[in-house]
Amino acid sequence: MKHFYLAVCLMLCSAIVNAQETQNSILGKHTKNNVIPSKTNDNNEEEENIVWEQQLSTAENTFSISSSHFNLGEWGMYAADDFEIIEEAEINALFFHGSQAAEDGEEYINGINLYFYADDEGKPAGNPSEEESAILEVIGIPIDSEFLTVEPGIDAFLGNKEYHIDLEGYLGEKIVLSEGIYWLSIVFDLELEDVDFDIRWLWSDSNTENLNKPMVIDPTDGIQAGLTDWTLIEDAGFPMTDMAFTLYGETDVLSIPSYESNKVKLYPNPTTDFLNLSLETDMEILNITAVDLAGKTYPLNANNDKVDLSKLSTGTYVLKIQTNKGLKTQKIIKK
Repeated sequence: MKHFYLAVCLMLCSAIVNAQETQNSILGKHTKNNVIPSKTNDNNEEEENIVWEQQLSTAENTFSISSSHFNLGEWGMYAADDFEIIEEAEINALFFHGSQAAEDGEEYINGINLYFYADDEGKPAGNPSEEESAILEVIGIPIDSEFLTVEPGIDAFLGNKEYHIDLEGYLGEKIVLSEGIYWLSIVFDLELEDVDFDIRWLWSDSNTENLNKPMVIDPTDGIQAGLTDWTLIEDAGFPMTDMAFTLYGETDVLSIPSYESNKVKLYPNPTTDFLNLSLETDMEILNITAVDLAGKTYPLNANNDKVDLSKLSTGTYVLKIQTNKGLKTQKIIKK
């Protein structure tokens, strides 16, 4: 099998499309001056709680990394990123972003594979080439599955797409994960022998900056870049902060018992820097905190019937308002 050589992972071929420049290497794709607004899956937002979220990057310079298995060549290059479960969680859906530039690219997809790994001192405890090294594998999800929704993403001319997988529907049950740090690797199994720049699948980046930075591995050294063990993607030539994906489901953190909920009103939601706060006349605020998806708590202030969120990063939080009448909890989204 013919393999490609990589000089410092930056042997680039360039193409200018609609006044935007993309740079392709064997590892991935770099899109310059391409500000991508975050986008949520409106069809599922009201039905599902967010257990972990890393939104699509809004940075001026964005990247995507190859995460594909080349079936005919019996080798692959895989990306992974970590997430944390604070309380036992039941995962029922996955939403992620990626790209496959060729219009007929879906014809080469044998299936989508998901690998969930335990954490091994800051890296995945296994890789897709090692059988049974994952704590959970979901293999061969068909691209035409009734439980998979694929929609054009921002800048669709570059092949960007949004993928939503109803895991509970596909598996017939929810995925249960206990407290801990895990790694997710999303891999497209392709009917290819070697890298094809238009048909390979690439996982898009996020600038959320959670936990450890994402990693890449090429176990058989197919691109002869020495990435035979898990390597930080930024050390391989792509300064990626995180990967764009969202896990939906239920956790104890997102289902804290709430009292007096009809007497405390917060709006608008989603919001930016402030929430309006409405209380009944006999109620008094004792304490307000926000809890992020990693379980970290942030004290908040309420002045003039407004809750100040300006110091919070964008993302999903559980707001806990302790009053003299009880506790109010509500999931909020800071944009």
